[in-house]
Amino acid sequence: MKGEPLKHFLARQLTPDLDFAFEEDTVDGKRIVLLTIPAAKTVPVSFANERNRIVERKEVSLFEDEAFREAMINAFVHNRWVEGNEPMISVFSDRIEILSRGPIPAGQTVDGFFAGESVPVNQKLSEIFLQLHISEKTGRGVPKVVEKYGKAAYEFRENTILVTIPFRWIHAIDNGNAPEEVKSTVKSTVKSTVKILNLIRENPNITRQEMAEKLNLSLEGIDKIIRKLKNNAQLSRVGPDKGGHWEIIAGSDKTGEDT
Repeated sequence: MKGEPLKHFLARQLTPDLDFAFEEDTVDGKRIVLLTIPAAKTVPVSFANERNRIVERKEVSLFEDEAFREAMINAFVHNRWVEGNEPMISVFSDRIEILSRGPIPAGQTVDGFFAGESVPVNQKLSEIFLQLHISEKTGRGVPKVVEKYGKAAYEFRENTILVTIPFRWIHAIDNGNAPEEVKSTVKSTVKSTVKILNLIRENPNITRQEMAEKLNLSLEGIDKIIRKLKNNAQLSRVGPDKGGHWEIIAGSDKTGEDT
């Protein structure tokens, strides 16, 4: 009831047989209420027998440490420092993106890049890294990243190279088995890449919009994958957007789907 003292209100709400103590005070202008229920100490409580339970904490790295290390080293060694811009590392909820400034060095092909044929942009910096044992040998980084995440981890832009390192989230623990990993962003992209190539094989005249509808992807997602395929010399467009067709370059079956 309105205006009813709090103690009387509690007495009406609680079980009549329940003994309780009620104290009220004011501290710094604020009302403080303390309710003590001694009878609660006598309530029967059952406990699970935990004596024989074995608890094991499994350490699961968020990403492949070695691949991440090599990608970071490459970003610094191959960055075009003369332009005054440093590499950029961006952390998202599901991935790390490592961006280095500058395109593939002159005289190097995409195939050579993925094969580990190193052409350091900063020769002196590369030598310093070797002397300090920061890097073991040249040409090791890219193949290591590709081994773990496939070629789809790399995106070649006009003036930058982007490497995506996906996170591995723990999905579930079932009957003591090791945690399952959620499919990574890169692996999902690789699967979509394979599907796009299959669609093009079936119909070289297929449009980007038709690809998006068949694969239930956004047009932006289709464009990103196609851009990677073009940059990796796996796909080319012959003719204009309207009236042209796609051509798959020989060797494009190796898209990293087995990584």
